[in-house]
Amino acid sequence: MEFEYKNLIFGRFSRFYKAKTLMDIILEGCILLETILSTSNNEISFQFATKISLLLGKNLEQRKKLFKLVKLFYEIRSKIVHEGGGITYQKNLKKLKNEVGDIKKFTNSLVRTILFHFFHSTEQGIIFMTKEQINTFLSNLVLGENQSQNQIEFQDKINQEFLEKYIKNAPLSNQN
Repeated sequence: MEFEYKNLIFGRFSRFYKAKTLMDIILEGCILLETILSTSNNEISFQFATKISLLLGKNLEQRKKLFKLVKLFYEIRSKIVHEGGGITYQKNLKKLKNEVGDIKKFTNSLVRTILFHFFHSTEQGIIFMTKEQINTFLSNLVLGENQSQNQIEFQDKINQEFLEKYIKNAPLSNQN
C-alpha cells in the first residue's frame, strides 16, 4: 500500500514534468500536490489552499495571500477538469496571471517548493513516512502544532524565493 502511494507520487511528478501545455501543467501540478496534501475527499480545494498557505506562509498576511492565490489556482484546475476550460477558466487564468506573471513558472515553483517540503520537512523527510504519518504531520500543521526553531528557519530558507517572487507586497517578517 505504501509503495503504491509513493509510486503514485513519483508517477504524478513524471507526468507533471513531461506536461507541455498550460492546461496540462496546471492539471498535473494540482493532481501531484493533491496526492501529497489531501487527507480526505472532503473540501479538497480548502484543504489544498490551507495546507499550502500554512507550509509556505511565514505570517498571517502571507498566508492570506497564498490561500487566495492557491484557491484561484485550484479553481482553474476545476474548470479544466469539469468544463474543459471556458469563459470562467479564461477569467480566472487572467486573474492568476495578473498576480503571478508567468503561470507555468508559478506552477513549477509551487510544485518544486512543496516537493522540497515533502522530502525535507522532518528529520527523516515526509517521503519516508507512511500515508498515516503524513496525514498526522499535515493535520498537526493545520492545527498549529509548535515547530522547533530549526524547522522554522529551514522553512524560511525553502520558502524565501517563492514568497519573494509570488506574494507581492506581503511583509516578509515571521510575525503572525
